Amino acid sequence: MVSCGSGSSDSSSDKSDSSFDKEELSYNYFTASGTYVYNPSTSTLTTTWENSIFDCFGPEVGTEIHSVTITSTSMEWYTDVEDIMDWERQNGAVGDIIGIWQASEAGNSWTINFSSDGSVTLTGNIVDCEGNSGSSGDADIGGPSDSDENTDDSPIIGQLIETISIGNGPQDIVKSSDGNYVYVANWNSSSVSVIQTSNRTVVDTIPLTRYPEAIAISPDGNYIYVANWNEGSVSIIQTLDRIVVDTISVGPNPHSITVTPDGNYVYVAHYYRSYVSVILTSDRTVVDTIPVGDSPKKIAITPDGRYVHVVNGGDDSVSIIRASDRTVIDTVSVGLRPYGIAITSDGSYVYVVNSGDDSVSIIRASDRTVIDTVSIGDGPQKIAITPDGKYAYIGNNSDDSVSVIQTSSRTVVGTVPVGYNPNGIVISLDGKYVYVVNNGGSSISVIER
Repeated sequence: MVSCGSGSSDSSSDKSDSSFDKEELSYNYFTASGTYVYNPSTSTLTTTWENSIFDCFGPEVGTEIHSVTITSTSMEWYTDVEDIMDWERQNGAVGDIIGIWQASEAGNSWTINFSSDGSVTLTGNIVDCEGNSGSSGDADIGGPSDSDENTDDSPIIGQLIETISIGNGPQDIVKSSDGNYVYVANWNSSSVSVIQTSNRTVVDTIPLTRYPEAIAISPDGNYIYVANWNEGSVSIIQTLDRIVVDTISVGPNPHSITVTPDGNYVYVAHYYRSYVSVILTSDRTVVDTIPVGDSPKKIAITPDGRYVHVVNGGDDSVSIIRASDRTVIDTVSVGLRPYGIAITSDGSYVYVVNSGDDSVSIIRASDRTVIDTVSIGDGPQKIAITPDGKYAYIGNNSDDSVSVIQTSSRTVVGTVPVGYNPNGIVISLDGKYVYVVNNGGSSISVIER
């Protein structure tokens, strides 16, 4: 088997202390990512691993060159005659390295994905780092490191620390601009629960009309906007005294609501109606309606406010609206029955949750191209990305869990069990806490990272 970890002779010099315990990694999964160059004329593969969290039997950061033999169903790579690794093709073109390959030995397993853009990711399920699963060296695909040490790239997954009871049938959640409160729209009890984050206590309940579906907050934190499904309206709540100060008629089936970064406009997606309403916040009137795809569900706006992304659950696409003239300028095909959406804080990537095929499509914003698809839990719906952009948390409605994707490797690095039917999800300003709305359990699960 090939040793993928060349690195320096003293790997500990590149490592730093951390309180994270690698025993917390779910199912012993490890990941690495980087770039590759494959030259079929010389049968050589050059891998440059830019980050790796493997403790053992996996690559270290660095560049290596392997001799490679590819057949229609398998691939061998080696650095010398006694160090060979056998991979089985899972997809891709015959004779081409691009695609997904899998390998296993002595209970350990690895999956490697060579993408067409020159990136490579590796995940490993390592049963035993101490040598019981490959003490002979045959399973060593990366120089073992001291298991007591930790790297800066170790994944931060988190664990459930508390469950907060709230209103009945909660649907959506948003945090205040200062992070001191989270607000939850409760569908069945027609209310908004107000939770103080410092002590994770419900401090108020704001009554609404029937079936609040979605919730958003102004950038200055002064107003909350709630989309009411049955009434076809948007309620405006003043956060200072927590009362409804206005209600705007927007049309049938408002399903999602988002405020522009400058606070001047509110965008509302109308499920089953294939359009988006635009509210001018200064006079609280609908100033435009924009046709989009079939059955729009969720909306996300780029941090600079230039583009509005609308997920169309009925035709498996994302409509991209140019905010300056409110015109759809592109439509991107994604997975089956897309639902949730989130954009990284730098605006570079758009993550779309596909509830129909249990995946996340990753769109590169610069050219509006899907560059990867990540498989996650059962029945995923909504998503939130950490403020530093390193992780995405997705609520899996059908298996009562949250999948954690590391954005650098585009792989699932952990799964956290939560309450019944997780739906809305939001992350604290400091990235330390994840608040997950459990629709079926009428509660919020709090994950500490």
